Amino acid sequence: VSELSYWKKMQEQEENFVNDQYREVMLCLAEEDNDDFLKGKIVADFGCGPRGSLAWTDKPLMKIGIDVLIQEYMKITDLSKHGVVYVTAKEDKIPMPDECVDYIMALEVLDRVADIKVTLDEITRILKIGGIFAGSFPLNEPMYEDDGQPQSFDKNVINLLKNNYEIVSVRIAKRASNTGEHFEPYSNMLHGQYADDLQENEKGFLWFRAIKINKSTDEK
Repeated sequence: VSELSYWKKMQEQEENFVNDQYREVMLCLAEEDNDDFLKGKIVADFGCGPRGSLAWTDKPLMKIGIDVLIQEYMKITDLSKHGVVYVTAKEDKIPMPDECVDYIMALEVLDRVADIKVTLDEITRILKIGGIFAGSFPLNEPMYEDDGQPQSFDKNVINLLKNNYEIVSVRIAKRASNTGEHFEPYSNMLHGQYADDLQENEKGFLWFRAIKINKSTDEK
């Protein structure tokens, strides 16, 4: 409910959702200079929101937006203009076949799921062996179970991936001051101002890239 309220507020402020900013942040998440790495691939964004988080690239064979609120987003904006196939999913069940995606991203969403292990298993299930999972975890954020944010992570959260993935990279950065721009808190990450660690109550982000090497629990 809180997530939908946020997007309705943003839609009222902007009239038409803008999505140009996703290019910079998604390329930084993937540690790529341009979108050639997506050429001919099936790419998905888990927790995509209604802006059109994959509208910035035309290189993939197919672009898939996965979100629990797709049906609600359709009521407030036109999703058809993004060139994306949108899939309504539950946190514990993505209605897609096993190993059907080459590259999956998850930005600013993994703290919003009720059971992180179950959700990661589903993401892993739909990703091909050898496929890439690029995602982000907020660090040291308080839990707000009644406001759609039931998870709180420290840097050890990366261990949740180690059974099924080869971890390619891990980057940690402090959260920048929020000036109202959607991705302004990522400023340190976007400018390569990384930190080895954060203080106990210091907020930040952990961004990772990982290669799937084993099947998820659901696949076994």
